[in-house]
Amino acid sequence: MALIDGKQIAAHIAEKTKQRAEKLAKNGLQPKLAVLIVGDDKPSHMYVKTKGLAAKKAGIAFSLTELPADATKEEIINTINKIQSDNTVTGLIIQLPLPNREWENDVVNSIRPDIDVDCLTDTNLGKLVAETNTIVPPTPGAVMDILESLGVDPAGKRVVIVGTGTLVGKPLAIMMMNQLATVVTCNIKTKNTKDLCKEADILISAVGKKHLITKDMVKKGAIVIDAGVDFDNGEMFGDVDVVRVSKRASYVTPTPGGVGPLTVARLLSNTIILTENKTD
Repeated sequence: MALIDGKQIAAHIAEKTKQRAEKLAKNGLQPKLAVLIVGDDKPSHMYVKTKGLAAKKAGIAFSLTELPADATKEEIINTINKIQSDNTVTGLIIQLPLPNREWENDVVNSIRPDIDVDCLTDTNLGKLVAETNTIVPPTPGAVMDILESLGVDPAGKRVVIVGTGTLVGKPLAIMMMNQLATVVTCNIKTKNTKDLCKEADILISAVGKKHLITKDMVKKGAIVIDAGVDFDNGEMFGDVDVVRVSKRASYVTPTPGGVGPLTVARLLSNTIILTENKTD
């Protein structure tokens, strides 16, 4: 078994991103990522801080706008419109989850698709389905980067994805299907999740529940990728019980240090791609 070093793969992507940012800057185009955060969710603020530091390191300008937890849907959308009226912004994200999750679809879809670096608008998810996309959602993209770094082609492999959320599970299932993998998704209503997981060549979990994936759910030699995050007494955990699962899997990602750094690297890479699209 080998632990997958997400930081190392992310550093490689970050270096390329920095070079592309420098090239754009020489041509008078400064990539700029704008982030809007609503409320005081601690993990969300931690993620935003990480994104800001990584952006600056990569030569991408960064701006942060904060709204209180009691902001109305109209106030959030008006703030997004104000941010994207600034022509220097080449990428914009709203940090999820929102205090009111029912608003998320409307809020995300108020972002212009040409600066939607999280690739979450209906337009960009539609392009993903049609395979006319120029960017992919950062976390699913991170999963694909891991497989590429291992020299693994998903085509013909049995891929099981636990968790079917809009951020990871759904777009990842589409991307895996586009790569000709045989895809099974498991959600809260799936009756035989454990049995399905045991058949996976590549098992990905994106639920956000500490140690949901146990050793007895993993086929010997499977690749296990943990895209879930849970906090217990302020400590970060993933969906996968890494210590025990590693005894059966051929490769497994740790949390932290697995998918997380790659998600940030992908987000910044997307910012560069959308900036380059502007020049085309």
